[in-house]
Amino acid sequence: ALALSGSRPVQARCLALDVRTGAALHDWLELRSIGNAAAGDRLLIGAAKGSALSSKGLYKICRAHMAKSLLGVEIDQMGPNTLRNTCIARWLNVGMPLQEVQRHCGFKDASVMSRLGAHLHSPFPL
Repeated sequence: ALALSGSRPVQARCLALDVRTGAALHDWLELRSIGNAAAGDRLLIGAAKGSALSSKGLYKICRAHMAKSLLGVEIDQMGPNTLRNTCIARWLNVGMPLQEVQRHCGFKDASVMSRLGAHLHSPFPL
């Protein structure tokens, strides 16, 4: 599992990881321990030494990746939420149970995903 925290209590959650993702995270933590990171340090850091990765920093990373991956596609307003929502819609469209999608995303309430209804092959399963 991956424990997440934020500046507000609603941002704290624990995500269950599948075996492949857990193994990748384990490998990253082992590689990271070779450097200067201490056991309690954050997984991702921002531009300033030791600072948390900000939402703006994550947005920039995602936009740079999308610009390289989606050549010729207009990417204005695309960022981390675009990737997350696309993944959620794909899971629901292939029939993954709503509770499993909710668990993967760490959402306390599945209704958060209902606004993705326009991107689903069938009505939102609430």
